[in-house]
This record gives sequence, C-alpha cells and structure tokens, in this order.
Amino acid sequence: FWDVLFVARAVAFQGIPEFFLAIRRLFDMGRRLRVLFICPVPPTAGTGALTDVRQQYEKLFSDEEQKYFTLLTTNVRYPFPFDLPTIAHFYRSSKIFVHSAPDERRCRVAAYAWASGLPVVGMAPVGSVLSPMTRREPFFYEIEEYTDFPRQILRALDAAGQTQDFLPVQSEISAHLSVKLLEKHLARLFSEKQWQLPVV
Repeated sequence: FWDVLFVARAVAFQGIPEFFLAIRRLFDMGRRLRVLFICPVPPTAGTGALTDVRQQYEKLFSDEEQKYFTLLTTNVRYPFPFDLPTIAHFYRSSKIFVHSAPDERRCRVAAYAWASGLPVVGMAPVGSVLSPMTRREPFFYEIEEYTDFPRQILRALDAAGQTQDFLPVQSEISAHLSVKLLEKHLARLFSEKQWQLPVV
C-alpha cells in the first residue's frame, strides 16, 4: 500500500527534518508517493527529543498532501509501540524502507526491512549491519549527501517493482536463516582449528 516506509523515534539523531525535506522535494517534482512514517514520541521532552515533529510535518505538507504522506506518531509503550507481527504488517505493505539517520549503526528497523525483502535507502552507517557482499544495490541504496535522497528513493522504487532475490541479504538478517549460517561458520571454524566440541 505504501511506497515508502520510515520508522524512527522522535529524537534529533534520526535525521527527521532531512527526511521531511526529501519527501517535500519528491512532491515538488510531482511524485505523489504514498509514505508512512511511524514515529514513537518520547514520553518526556528530554535531551535530544524532537517535540515539534508534527508541527514540522504540518508546516511542510498541505492537507491534500497529507492524504499521501501519513505521519503516525505514537506515545504508548515507547520506544516499541507495536509487537513484531503488527510492525511486520507495515513492512509487508510497503515497497521500500528509508532511514535518514546520518550515523545509525546496527540498525534494527533497517534489518526488519531486509528480512522482509525491502530495499533500504540510507547513509553508509545504516548498511553497516550487512556484509560487503550484500551492502549494495538492489538491497542497499547508499546516499552520501541528503540532496541525493530523492534520486535514490526513486531508484530503489524502480528496483522494488522488479523481482529480486533477497535470500543473500535475508540469510544475514533473518533469525531463522542467520542461526543456520552461524552454525555452519562455527562448524567450519572448529574444523579448521581442529578444536574439539565441548561435551554437554
């Protein structure tokens, strides 16, 4: 249902204003993408909390544009308002995932996207959870500057419209596949080092 999904807490280091501006530029280009931004809001206005996320959104997007771009702010069960089956529904109902944080490493929400078979658009640190073999298109669309965000979003959407084999990246991310990968790696390591398996 959605072209673009973004999941991020309302905190300064997530690059939320930059994400808003990227979507603004796409809308100005005449690309009325369906966008869903799930944004858990901290219960208190502590250090780094963005208390004006909705105001920024409403300032940048008209009522008509908000029919295409949904900002879903939540203030319950912060920072994880949804259980995994519920959040999985949003991923399965989207074409690509974007993440605008400039320095997010071991990114859980991006890993959910790869496990769901979605291309991810983001800065290099977002892709750090992937191996060099999979940290590339059509799995990861890296942006170096925020001005490149709209172009990479459109390229990822084009790729999402084609059949892609996400098994290489899913085998690194999905729990049921990565456990098997770890078992094979440990077995190979023990064999190479001629280590004995502990007796249980």
